[in-house]
Amino acid sequence: MKPNILEAVLLIAVIVLILIIATTKPVAQIENERSFVDIPVENQKIVFVSVIDGNSEIYSINNDGTDLRRLTNNSAIDKDPSISPDGKKVAFVSLRDGSAEIYMMDSEGNGVKRLTNNTAVDSEPVWARDSKYIAFVSQIDGNNQIYVMNTETLETRRVTDFLSWSPSW
Repeated sequence: MKPNILEAVLLIAVIVLILIIATTKPVAQIENERSFVDIPVENQKIVFVSVIDGNSEIYSINNDGTDLRRLTNNSAIDKDPSISPDGKKVAFVSLRDGSAEIYMMDSEGNGVKRLTNNTAVDSEPVWARDSKYIAFVSQIDGNNQIYVMNTETLETRRVTDFLSWSPSW
């Protein structure tokens, strides 16, 4: 009689385990669902790089897939776009003046302004929450360092003194 009770308990435990596994979402699916919940439904732009025309240019599109716009138009490579939190400005990297420099423009592609001006590689601009500062990577001191710049005054300061990249606020 004891083996039958043990078998019944094991059978119930296996059924409960199967039910738990069958009703639990994978972590990746939970993360994907969470990220979409945080996206505002309207008036949000996504900036990206495409070679639709055969050259690396920056485009924007609404997060619902409407209003595709080409923001840059030159023969040089434009890349690494980052839209400001207020949605008004885009920082990006361009090789249009011979070296990889950080530029800024409004979210419609107008008013392009060069922010860095050196022979080193500058890359990976990201906006601070106040839409006034950017952090970026520069090799101006010989290797990758993180810098912070006020985009209005162009005041810049190095914030790391060791090999570093991929800044994020």
